[in-house]
Amino acid sequence: MEYHYISYPKEGESLSGDAVFVLHESQYTRFLIIDALGDGKNASPVISQIERNIKEIQGLPLVQTVNTIDAQLKDTCGANIAVVDFYPLKMQYCCLGDMGIKSNSKSIINVIGDQSVKTLEYETDSKDVFILHTKGISGDFSLEENILEKSADNLANFIMDKHRNRIDDSTVLVVKP
Repeated sequence: MEYHYISYPKEGESLSGDAVFVLHESQYTRFLIIDALGDGKNASPVISQIERNIKEIQGLPLVQTVNTIDAQLKDTCGANIAVVDFYPLKMQYCCLGDMGIKSNSKSIINVIGDQSVKTLEYETDSKDVFILHTKGISGDFSLEENILEKSADNLANFIMDKHRNRIDDSTVLVVKP
């Protein structure tokens, strides 16, 4: 599996309320993409709290992971949360709140603007490319062949450079299973 993520704070800020956590489990790799509500110094404590409690969610099923994180944040500004597990031949996804997801080979509905818990599961193969992003990235990019040939690192940088909303924290994760 090849993956790369980039996370930037809102322009003019030094702290971000966006983060990606990568957990390597025995049978899968789990990615947590967090977009704390607000930005900068008001949102970054949410990321710190999740980081302190990360062991509590290791190995939990997807929906339980999202609900546990959400409950841990009840006394904070809250967050949009996505959890994605990549197994050798499948991907499982669960999110709460505004989180974008696109794939070159799967028909995935972009979930920006939806505040309910959503789950998806897909079989994957070596030609798949999955892009997850916070609302600080415009989701209006297309996944054309010439773009998909880039490495995960180059593709993440391309999306960040061309589609970043500089008035919000911005995060993009590219996964090639």
